Amino acid sequence: MKIIADILSVPDISRVTQTEKNLMMARMAIRSSRCMAGLALGVASAVLAACAGAATIHATPGGTNPLGASWATPTSLTNALAICTAADEIWLAEGGYTNNATFSVGNDRAVYGGFTTSMSSRNERDWNVHPTVLNGNGQNLRVVTVSGTNVTLDGLVITNSSGAAAGGIAKSGAGALTLANCRITGHSGTLGGKGCSFADGSVLMTNCVVAGNTATTYGQRG
Repeated sequence: MKIIADILSVPDISRVTQTEKNLMMARMAIRSSRCMAGLALGVASAVLAACAGAATIHATPGGTNPLGASWATPTSLTNALAICTAADEIWLAEGGYTNNATFSVGNDRAVYGGFTTSMSSRNERDWNVHPTVLNGNGQNLRVVTVSGTNVTLDGLVITNSSGAAAGGIAKSGAGALTLANCRITGHSGTLGGKGCSFADGSVLMTNCVVAGNTATTYGQRG
C-alpha cells in the first residue's frame, strides 16, 4: 500500500525533522481517508484505487484543516502545496488567495482553479464565472515560483504584485510546466519579466492571457 511505501522510503527516520514527520503524517492520513471511502463502497476495485494513489486536496481562501480531504474540511493553498504528492490534485475554490511569501510549487504538483464548493468533478469548473485569484496584494514578490518538475497550473488568475522583485510567475530549473486557462496580469515594477519569467526546462501555455504587466526598465513586460 502507498501508506506503507511512504514510510519505507525514508532511509533513516531518526534524522527526519518534526516538520517532515508532520507532513508524512498528513499524507498518510489523506491516503487513509481515501482507503476508508473505498471500503465504504464495498467494491474491491474502489478500495485498491483509493489506497494506491491519487488524492484530491481541497483548498479555500479561509481553509484551515490540515488535510483538505473534502470541501467540508478545506485546507489552505500553502498547506496543500506542502502535503501534495505525485498524482494528487489540488482543487481551489473560487476567491482570493494571498500570502506573505511566494506560493512555492515543487515537483509533481497539479493545481486546478475555478471550482465552487459544491462541485465534485474537474469537468464542472468554470474559471471565468468562478475565478480563483492568486493575489500578490501589491507586495514586492513573485506571486508563484515553480521550482519543481511536472507541474500543472490550470484555471488561475495570478495578479497584483509590485516592486523590483515582483512578478506573476517564475520558473527555474529543468522540467516541464503546463499553464492552461490562466490569466497573468496586473504586475508592475522596475525590472523586466513582470508577468512571466521562465528559465530552462519547457513551458506549454494553452488558452492563457498574459497582459497588463509593466516594467520601467529592461523592457520585458511579459
